[in-house]
Amino acid sequence: MFRGQFEHTIDSKGRLSVPARFREALAQKSAVPSGADSVIITRFTKCARAFAVPDFEEIERKLRSQPQNEKTRGFLRFYVGGAHECEVDPQGRIVVPPSLRTHAGLEKDVVLVGTVDCFEIWSSASWKAEDDRNGAAVAGDPDFIPDI
Repeated sequence: MFRGQFEHTIDSKGRLSVPARFREALAQKSAVPSGADSVIITRFTKCARAFAVPDFEEIERKLRSQPQNEKTRGFLRFYVGGAHECEVDPQGRIVVPPSLRTHAGLEKDVVLVGTVDCFEIWSSASWKAEDDRNGAAVAGDPDFIPDI
């Protein structure tokens, strides 16, 4: 399970250190006995999302079962077509591809945010705006929190 927020930097080559807690979660979900050797990163609204490989493969299975209309094909092109498998190196880093860095505006300061089944990679500035927006929504609507 991915939870918490971690501030990191991404270098000019796109290298990003994955927090130890997130690496542990990836290793638990990995089919590789030695732990997570890669993640799938894809585009999402204003950020990039990173999944354990088996979790992303489950999303792909679900998408295959959907009616293949123009809306579904558009989502497939955006979400699956924009996905990249990225190796986790021995230092616990991944290289975020240039297209995903551009999409999410990832230049230097980033925030990795756990969202239960995956983690998101945000530019610090975009994350601050999103976090402020979410905080205002929660504060302004006592019924905002879903039934859990």
